[in-house]
Parts: sequence; C-alpha cells; structure tokens
Amino acid sequence: TGIKELLFPGTSAVEQPQAITVAVQGMGGSGKTVTAAALVIDKSVRGRFDVVAFLPFGQTPVLRDLQKMMHFQLVKKSLDGNVSDDEVLEALRVACKDRKVLCVLDDVWTKEAYQPFARLLDDATDSRLLVTTRVKGLVPGAPEFALGLLSPDDSVSLLMECAGEKAGTPPHDKLLYDAVELCGHLPLVLSIGACFARQEEKR
Repeated sequence: TGIKELLFPGTSAVEQPQAITVAVQGMGGSGKTVTAAALVIDKSVRGRFDVVAFLPFGQTPVLRDLQKMMHFQLVKKSLDGNVSDDEVLEALRVACKDRKVLCVLDDVWTKEAYQPFARLLDDATDSRLLVTTRVKGLVPGAPEFALGLLSPDDSVSLLMECAGEKAGTPPHDKLLYDAVELCGHLPLVLSIGACFARQEEKR
C-alpha cells in the first residue's frame, strides 16, 4: 500500500504537483516485476494517470529500443530511426509534457541504464517514475521499498495457493518447510515450483 500511495497523484488543492521517482528493490525472484505489473493493471492506479508506459530493461538493455518503446506507448507513433540521441530525448519530453504519466522501468541493473530516463517526465504534473531494481540506492534520494524474503509460514501458504491447495493452519508438515527452503523463500521461485508440481500431478 505504501508504494501505491506514493504513485497516487496528489488530490489536495494546496498540494503542488511534482513528478517523483519511486524505487522497488529486491533480489532476483523477490517479486519486483510482479509487484510492478500488479500496480500497472490496478484500476485505481491507472485511473489516476493519462497514460502508462512499461519498459523491460534486464541486464543488457538496448536503450534506444526502450526509448522507441516508450515513445510508442505514450503517443502511439514510432520514432524516426535516424534521429539523434538528443532528438530522441526531446521527443520523449514532448510526449510527456502536460500529461500525468506513470512510467515503469522494470529490472534496471545500472545507473547508466537508468539515467537517460531520469528526467523525461513533466515536473509540472503528478507524473510518477517507478523503478524496479536489484541494486540498493540506484536512484539517489528516491523513496525505496525493499522486497524481502517471505517467512517460512507465508512461503508455505504461497506455495500451496499457487498449487491450488489450501495451506491450513501452521505449523505445517516438515516436507513443506523443506520445499520452501529449497526455493529460498522467493515468491517467484515458489510460484514456479508450484506450477511444476501441478504439472507432475496431472501426468
């Protein structure tokens, strides 16, 4: 809920609009992309913005391709392939001007990858930039939410829910605790493990 509250543009008449950046940090498999996707599809979030852009970075992003993707998501038009770096940035700023934009930079690994997207949103609006990353402090000064590991009991509950079963009341069977330990208590790994288990049962 804390992340969602920061994404909501201010509603008070005395508040000054300001584009801000929010960071979601966690190790691989901790649920960063799932969290970002859930926010993007949340109607109460989308309804606060004029347009939403979602950009998947990863370890080796092609920044120009991501810039083209952002421009198309913002204005539904492709960028000219022959424009310079400065012209691309200007086109993106124009696309964001006077609009409340929610832009998600998902799985950013380096400050160098983040930097070209850092100042594109219109500061005169309630736009929001949401950055998910494995790196603590990637965005200096931005509020940062750390996604930690699930507790053993919460891990079992998630595993059973993803497997289509009821977890019941703790304490659980030792076999279940051993299983979630092998998954490292990581939400993504637990959900994948549950899917594999369901497939094996159907065979």
